This record gives sequence, C-alpha cells and structure tokens, in this order.
Amino acid sequence: MKYLTLSVVSGLLFSLAFEPYSIWILAPISWVIFLVSLRQVAATQKFLLGFVFALAFWLVQINWLTVIGLPVLVITAVGLSVFYGAIAAACRFFDRTKLWPIGYAMNFLLLEVILTYWPLGGFNWGSAGYISASHPLVYLAQLVGAFGLAVLMFSLVIVLIYAFELIRAGGFIAGLALIVLWGGFIGALTLVTENQIKPSTSGEVAIAVVQGNVPRLGLAFNEQRKAVYQNHINETLKLINDNPNQKIDLVVWPENAPDVDPFENIEVSAELNSLSKMAKAPILVGSRMQSEKGAINASILFTGNTTKSDAFIYAKQKLVPFGEKIPLEEVLAPLAANFGPISQSLVAGTKPGVLKVSTANIGLMICFEVAWGQIAKQVVEQGANVLLIQTNNATYGLTNQLPQQFNIAKLRAIESQKQVLTVATSGISGQIDKNGEVLWTVDEFMAASEILSVSLFDGVNVGVLLNIYLQYLVVILWIIMVIFVIISTRIRKHDR
Repeated sequence: MKYLTLSVVSGLLFSLAFEPYSIWILAPISWVIFLVSLRQVAATQKFLLGFVFALAFWLVQINWLTVIGLPVLVITAVGLSVFYGAIAAACRFFDRTKLWPIGYAMNFLLLEVILTYWPLGGFNWGSAGYISASHPLVYLAQLVGAFGLAVLMFSLVIVLIYAFELIRAGGFIAGLALIVLWGGFIGALTLVTENQIKPSTSGEVAIAVVQGNVPRLGLAFNEQRKAVYQNHINETLKLINDNPNQKIDLVVWPENAPDVDPFENIEVSAELNSLSKMAKAPILVGSRMQSEKGAINASILFTGNTTKSDAFIYAKQKLVPFGEKIPLEEVLAPLAANFGPISQSLVAGTKPGVLKVSTANIGLMICFEVAWGQIAKQVVEQGANVLLIQTNNATYGLTNQLPQQFNIAKLRAIESQKQVLTVATSGISGQIDKNGEVLWTVDEFMAASEILSVSLFDGVNVGVLLNIYLQYLVVILWIIMVIFVIISTRIRKHDR
C-alpha cells in the first residue's frame, strides 16, 4: 500500500512540472520516487504501480479532454496508463542487475518513443521533454531537441538514484562526486551549444496575425461558425484600416476561422479574395474542406483570385483522436456522438507544408502537430525559415491545454532556432523568438490583430535533427542493454 500511494503521489507531482503549474524541479523528483518504489515490488505489483502512476499523471495532464466528454478523458487516460503498467512490469527484467536504474529509465524512454508513433498515430503530450520551458536546461534543446531534454531528465534521475544509494551505503563523497560529474557533463553540453554555428539571418517579413475571438467557449464553437467568421473579417478590416500605409507580406487567420469549405461556399471564397486585395497581401486561412479523398483540416491561401484548382493547400497530417478522427472507427463510429463533435473521421494529409511568401519559407503546423518533432523536421528540411502554428483553442478555452501547447511552441522555437508564430481563434496567439522569449502575445478571449516583424533564420539546426536520431539511439541502446543482461545472467548461472 505504501508503494502504491507513493506511485500515485509521484504521478501527481510529475503533472505539476508541466504548464500551467510549471514546477519543473518536480519532474526528476517524481521519477526518482516512482522508480525507487517500483524497484521494491514484484512483477505483478509493478504493473499496478506503473498503471496508477500514469493514471494520476494523465488525469491531470489532459483533464481538458473533459470539454469533449468525461468518457474521452477516462478512455484516453486508462489506455495510456496500460502502456505504462506494461513497461513497469517489464522493468522486472533488470531487477537482478546493478544497472537497474539505467534499465528502468531506458524502459520508460522507450515508451516515450513508442507513444510518439503508436497507437492511434501517437499521443506524446506527456513527454518529459515538454515540461515547463522555465527549467535551466531548456536552452540545450537547440543542441539535443525536445526529446533530448527528456533523455537529460532521465539521466539526472539515474544519477540521483545511484547517488542516493551510495550515500545510504556511507559513500557520501562518492555520491556527491557522481552528481558533480553529471553537472560537468551538462557544462560540456552547454559549451558545445554556445559554440555551435548560429543560424544565419535572411531578412524579415511583415506577417499580420488575426485573433478574431469567439462569442462563447466550449463545443458550442461549432454552432457559432458564422459569428466566428464575421469576427475575423471585422478584425482584419480593422487591421487594414488602422495601418493604411504599412506593408504586409501575409495575413494569417487561425484554424477553423471560417470552419466551412470556402470552395463550396461562393460567398466566403469571394469575401476572402476581396480581403486579400484590400490588404494587398495573401491571406492564409485555416478551414475544413473537401479534398478528392475526403474531408481535411487545411491551411488555404487566398491571393485575390484564388480558386480550388490553383490554391495552395496544406492538409493536417496528425489528427486529434476523438476530435478529428474516430479511433477504431469501424467499431466506435455508431457511438461517435457520445465521444465528441464528429461523426466521421477526417483524412490525414501526407505531405509537409512549406509556404513561400516574399523571402519567407513558412513551415506550417496545425494545432496538435506542434507536439511532433518529425513535423517540424519535415518543414525545416524543406527550407522553412520561420514556423507557423494555426490553432483553434476555443473548444479548450480556460483549460490547461492552451498553456501546454504554447509551451511546446516555445520548445520548437529553441530546438529549431527559428521564430514561431501561433495564431489562435481565441488565444493564445503570440510571437516567440528563437531563444524561446515571447515577443508578443494576446490573452484568451480577446479580439486582436498585429503586424509583426518576423526575423527569418536559415538552415537546419542540429536540435531538430537529433529528435529522431536520439529516438533511434534509445531503441538501439535498449536492445544492447537487454542483450548484455541476458548474457551476464547466463554467465552467472553457468558459474554456479
């Protein structure tokens, strides 16, 4: 019972390391408590401890899913927790070796890799790399990427466990030396980070960001499309009238600002083209529309005379379970009305979106996609020198989802060494520089617009690349460690 309680407490503590609580130091502390507790029990109990740790964490971390429905939160949290329980049970494999802290940590890092891709296309919103960007190691993301921050956090957990064991055994100096050695390793990474080649600047562009706001929050957003659309028209007209002589390279509306297919609604298409002419700049609009393969969540560019046949269109690749796609649709489709505001899944895009405007190559991500390092890698490798996130957060207004997403946007800015713009229907819209500093932002449920001077930074930063390669490395090292434990166990049995 003691270890069960400690697991629940450690799961809750881990959730407090994320936004909006932002107590980052609780991340390594919670994992030390949990892994040490896990070490004390048998395999069947390990599963239970892993399950309750994760359940306590996920019920807090993604409690904003209750906006869609309590069953969605429970199903998602329980489903994710089963994976944690299974990985915790698998930690038994490392119990008979002195390397158990490394083995335990590697198991859960492996789980982070798995959850990035599977099941249901992946759900990695709770990665240890996404804890609050206020922690002192966050600048290392430009060297090791967001996933690398998770690796560094678990390395600290390993060091603290070994140091604790050494101190408990009377080796205070040795335990302290181990912690100092880890600090030296971080110092070396810092030195490499400070001396790596900095991205070159290729000028600036003027991007107008429009946050039109919504009449009211929640799922009712889907019942007030016309009002939301009109709000964004009004705010765009205000921006144009207030800045008659200021050059604009691009106007950006958020995800779902019209939320109707502009190519099936002639009036909407004509209004967007007209606005583009008035602004003397193209307008990038987030909207759902019909493609040849089905309904998609898209970024669509209107340039004054745009038609469906000649439009630039980016289709969202990572769809939100229950929000944009129905998991196991063949089974759950009849129950979809009970799980969220969709009755049929959207079709996922297959190509990265890079929009060329003036001297800018704008890497596009839509809402949920900000959590996927591979999406950022795709657009940066195709020449993006600024990142743009269009999002509709009205559904999750006044919940933890907004600061969590904005925090991940900061991490993307640091790891890519590029400015990041977030454009939301009702907040949080903002401009983030390449060091994670917020240059401009708008609070929730305010109508606002601004013409932002956006600096462009060329090149593919190493932090973007290392996300995926560190994942490969974790898998390889885990396999090597498993082989090592198997061989050493057989040698010990043979010697007996």
